[in-house]
Amino acid sequence: MRSTILLVLLWGCFVGMGHTQISHNMTLRGQYKVDTLPIASGTRYNEVWGYTDCSGREYAILGSAHYVHFFDLVDLANPKEIEAFPGGATTIWRDMKTYKQRAYSVCDNCQEGLMIFDLSQLPDTVVKTNQTTAFFKSAHNIFIDEEAGWLFVAGSNANSNGAIILDLNGDPDNPTLIGNPILPAGYFHDIYVRNKIGYCSHGNNGFYVYDFSNPQSPVLLGTLTSYPQSGYNHSSWLSEDGNYAVMADETFNKGLKMLNVSNLADIQVTDVFRSKLLAPVDTASIPHNPFIRENYIFVSYYHDGVQVFDMSDPSDVKQVAWYDTYPANSNYFDYKGCWGVYAFLPSGTILGSDMSNGLFVLTLDSIDLAPVAVPAYPDPGITLTGDSLICAGESVLLAADPNVSSLEWYLDGELLEWVDPQIQVQEAGWYTATLHDAYCETQSDSVQVQVQAAPEPLLTYTDTLACLGDSIQLTANEELDTWQWLLDGSPIEGATQAVWLADASGQYGYTGVLGPCMVSSENVAIQIVEAAVPSISLVNDTLFATPAESYQWFLNDILLEGATNPYFVPGESGSYSVQITDVNGCDALSASLEVEVINSVSNQLPAGWKIYPNPARSWLTIELPGVENGRYALYDLMGRMRMKAGLKGEKTEIGLDGLAPGIYFLEIQTEKNRMLEKVFVIRS
Repeated sequence: MRSTILLVLLWGCFVGMGHTQISHNMTLRGQYKVDTLPIASGTRYNEVWGYTDCSGREYAILGSAHYVHFFDLVDLANPKEIEAFPGGATTIWRDMKTYKQRAYSVCDNCQEGLMIFDLSQLPDTVVKTNQTTAFFKSAHNIFIDEEAGWLFVAGSNANSNGAIILDLNGDPDNPTLIGNPILPAGYFHDIYVRNKIGYCSHGNNGFYVYDFSNPQSPVLLGTLTSYPQSGYNHSSWLSEDGNYAVMADETFNKGLKMLNVSNLADIQVTDVFRSKLLAPVDTASIPHNPFIRENYIFVSYYHDGVQVFDMSDPSDVKQVAWYDTYPANSNYFDYKGCWGVYAFLPSGTILGSDMSNGLFVLTLDSIDLAPVAVPAYPDPGITLTGDSLICAGESVLLAADPNVSSLEWYLDGELLEWVDPQIQVQEAGWYTATLHDAYCETQSDSVQVQVQAAPEPLLTYTDTLACLGDSIQLTANEELDTWQWLLDGSPIEGATQAVWLADASGQYGYTGVLGPCMVSSENVAIQIVEAAVPSISLVNDTLFATPAESYQWFLNDILLEGATNPYFVPGESGSYSVQITDVNGCDALSASLEVEVINSVSNQLPAGWKIYPNPARSWLTIELPGVENGRYALYDLMGRMRMKAGLKGEKTEIGLDGLAPGIYFLEIQTEKNRMLEKVFVIRS
């Protein structure tokens, strides 16, 4: 009995499910289903889309017959409904897409127009910012070319045989119309656009590709109107490299098509493939919407749920995973089951929507998807290389997150012109930045830069010339913290005070530091000179020194008062020396010269003869008692005769006003004698 009952239960389960296996390589993590929501023609739910905020948190957007629902997926097992917005109509068809921090929604067979939702306040709330019928009242589908920032409307009541194109780049809550062209193939059911190249599914008319660079006058680039298992061309999606596309014909018993679109003038079908959950009994499955992520195709399949195919070999696409969202199905009839799939959440979580069973949150069991790059809040940190206190005229490097897409720098709240993540700044104040990663915005930390005025590199000195053995005092700016004196550009060891005594010749300067400021003074040329040592020569009875500016004679190292001429007549024997001062004011002492005085020139005159005064100023008198006739001559030290005349008896006066001060030799010639006497001529 038990075996029989068990057999009946198993059979009943098998028949009720209709499928031999609900899932393969996929796991259900969570589900949202409310049986009391409104129904339109037997359909309670329709499209699904996803969104990731700037913190990396993931969300689901689900369409139902009467609402647009927003869910927080922080707990996959329990999708939390944040908001549900009624559109005003109850309809089978809704479609939602996201761009930056907005969600856009349309419906078909309705009068709702375009609804716009602000997602920037997630996870707390979603705000509907606009609902407008300015462009259309109903539309079957929308797609957003994120590179261009354009929203394309398919199957609208306002342009049933073409497209409506809205620009979202200005005010995202108030788009502007930039194109409403009629297309050659007329009505199109869905569109995929990348870089203004649109891949349009024109229903029974086939697959068309247009260049929408001129949104009012698109250019037809290629068509595919005849192909295997053709049906109602419903939707398509482009591969990441742009060389392939997957295309779904929403017709029973028609497979998906893999297309080579690398040459739009010659589009080729490389493979036809399908879900086979009911095979071999029934293979009349019907796909709805396909999507491509990496080398995997994710398809929402009526009756068969979420299907995953491997397109690594575009000529042989393989079914690798699935999850049946409508297991009650036992044959392919009518339009029931999975409406949409979203496969682009960074975490790899897959979203599915079932017309009867609501939202499905799924994960892949054995397929690892690379994370999708999405905008994120930039790092608010600002790094400062160096010290925040700088010297006037110098700069410091400020660096923000290098991965930002754009930023604005501010100084004390005023916008600066710099737009690079790294800037060199010289002004004092508080620096901040507003950082952007696409639509994710962060206010940076504040960094203060202080600027200190550079001190004056003052250099004063007592003189620039000194004699050997003396020094010159050099004085730096005494307000500095440190000093280093330099001689001919090289540091002087130990010369680290504000004052330095220079005792060697060369170029002197210094470097100094005050806080962050280093300054360098100008150089001053210092001369330390040595006077030439004088020499002494003895001519007749007179000592002569080599030329100098001034003289001082010494006898036995004792200063001789008044002996300050370049010559000196020694009056006694001893050791004579002379100290001179040169033109630089430097003194030098000669070597000593031993002099022995025997007789002076005056002692050689005959008794009673007088020559006076000596030294003489204006007159020189010669008294020669008993001499009536004779002559005299006066010579300078060079032996040149300066004057001569005859004697005037016993007393002769000679005028000296025409002679320069100095030493002269007076020659006296009489009948009996010839004498030579040294005469000093002075003026003071």
